[in-house]
Amino acid sequence: MTKDVYDLESKKDTPEEPLVPENVPAIIRNAERSAGNTAEQLPLFVLSMWLYGCVRPVTAGVMGGIELILIAVYPILYGFGKKHGKFLPASTIPRYIMNEYMAVASIMTIFGLTRTAAAASSP
Repeated sequence: MTKDVYDLESKKDTPEEPLVPENVPAIIRNAERSAGNTAEQLPLFVLSMWLYGCVRPVTAGVMGGIELILIAVYPILYGFGKKHGKFLPASTIPRYIMNEYMAVASIMTIFGLTRTAAAASSP
């Protein structure tokens, strides 16, 4: 691959203008986009999972498992044809929601911004 292919400042990965050229096999384009999507979400996932694991370890483990399943499904949803990515939100949107939830819930619990069940039911 040449420098022009990976010039991320000037190119975006869209169906109209793919980051990897059209003469590259579809499976390579799929692998490149799948790895790129995982790398995009990885910093927030690692940080929010680590923080949430300190607050609620079992729930964090379950959400981490769901995240791994959604990461594994991404290449299947991306597809191999020219009309790829039609169902990608089924993999990416839940991952964004879970990452944001874990981050916000961790911060709220750490700083004592949550109510306990006993405090919520008392008059």
